[in-house]
Amino acid sequence: MQQGFRSVVAVALASTLLLAGCSSSRQQGQSGDQKTSRNPKAQQLVVLMPAGNSTLDPAINYEVAGQPILPAIYEALIQLKPDGKIAPQLATSWDVTPDGKTYTFHLRQGVKFHDGEPFNAQAMKGSIERMVAIGQGASYIFKDPVAKIDTPDENTLVFTLKKPVSHFLLSLTSPWAGGAISPKAIKENETKDSKGNPDQAQEWLKTHAVGTGPYKVKDSVASDSTTLERNPDWWGWAEVNNPSPIEKILVKSVAEASTQRLMLEKGEADITFGIKVTDAADLKKNSDIVTQPVATGLARILSFNNAKPPLNDRRVRQALSYSFPYAEALASYGDGAKRIIGQMPEGMFGYDAKLPVYNTDLEKARQLLSEAGVNGLKLDYLWVTGEDDGRKVAELWQANLKKLGVDLNIKEGSYSTFKEQMNSPKTMPDVAAHYWGPDYPDFSAIVNLLYDGRLQQPTGTNLSFYQNKQVDELLDKIGMETDDKQRAALASQAQALILQDAPDIWVAYVPQLIASRKEVQGYVRHPFFDWRVNYAEIHK
Repeated sequence: MQQGFRSVVAVALASTLLLAGCSSSRQQGQSGDQKTSRNPKAQQLVVLMPAGNSTLDPAINYEVAGQPILPAIYEALIQLKPDGKIAPQLATSWDVTPDGKTYTFHLRQGVKFHDGEPFNAQAMKGSIERMVAIGQGASYIFKDPVAKIDTPDENTLVFTLKKPVSHFLLSLTSPWAGGAISPKAIKENETKDSKGNPDQAQEWLKTHAVGTGPYKVKDSVASDSTTLERNPDWWGWAEVNNPSPIEKILVKSVAEASTQRLMLEKGEADITFGIKVTDAADLKKNSDIVTQPVATGLARILSFNNAKPPLNDRRVRQALSYSFPYAEALASYGDGAKRIIGQMPEGMFGYDAKLPVYNTDLEKARQLLSEAGVNGLKLDYLWVTGEDDGRKVAELWQANLKKLGVDLNIKEGSYSTFKEQMNSPKTMPDVAAHYWGPDYPDFSAIVNLLYDGRLQQPTGTNLSFYQNKQVDELLDKIGMETDDKQRAALASQAQALILQDAPDIWVAYVPQLIASRKEVQGYVRHPFFDWRVNYAEIHK
């Protein structure tokens, strides 16, 4: 997802799941609706994020800040557990026909929305069709492959695909796959948009939510904070068996890493996702704080505007790729940063260690610029406020570019500015710094989304306006291929073509520091979705 710092980590890292004392011998707890007399501070959890949500609408939200909020409010058909296994959620079981085109989900019964309305197949179908109609967020999950959705009865949902899609089931586990929304809430809060058309409650759902999850929204301020309160009627409390669930959760956006650290040290925050990795050593000296620097599949990418001259010339993009100081940039991130090979994290399907990489070679860069007839090139570079590494790597690169007679004009902008400018090749800067991590752990969640020429902005996810019909054809073949060996070979071919075209620069896999107060018990870091929090299982 764009700025979409969506992150995933290799399956091999699953053994490092526990961040804070997750008890392996929990005592038998009471039911989820148990009233407690604990200290009020023990009943509240404060989570700090470096960015906020522009909306809580699960059909639209496609932001990293959605991870610690949306899955707590909205539930999907299935989920991906920390061990990498697909597990039931609103669906208790499912069947797939031998031809791979029909998926039948058998739904959980007795589930209610936060407003008391019953959950059923029609509600799930309506939520998905609403997402497709709006055409934002991760709507591609359903829009592209699904031919129709049927509801033969209240408890059965059937997807018929246009063609077999090998990753369809896995794609439904994405935190952005769209959760079930109360049809009543949508109808009651629908208004007219600027053109006089029904907005399907999009405006209301920016700061409100009515899902089926363990927590519901008490109040929310867009891009700043969201307060959640426990839903005592959630169907899953008996399954998680939490002896003393958190009653109130505050998820707040705090961009400054130093402020996050100070709040954690003072006990004003319980879990933080924005403290600098370089602070880990000092924080380890504090016995009240638990830290874990983690390697991730969160990639720092510098995307070229492939539709704008002279960047529409592959030789120019290759030259710029050869001019980048990869070793210096990697070192700037400290321990845990990794060089990127291809476009896939190690340990994830599609990774190929034999793929070529660009290394710093200024003579090669100079030669390619000369062949392209480019002299005195000036480039506008945009990085997002709060992501200081975006500025840092630009400054490192700027020094090399000056040696080639290329002027890099470094600009800073808010995330909203970034999103607005990336909507069109006319407004996109020459180079845009962003993060990317998969929506779900599969090749299709990176390469398809970033490089399919049919997924152009503003509704698509192809941030660089890259187009190569040969790549598109390979992506289609990969999606239909069921033999893993053949699928992997095709994935390597696609990545090799993309590397040759150099639509962007893959800088590094960026390490993160997740830190929490020692009294936070039961938090399990999800190795595929680094910022997702299992609130229902946490207690103090």
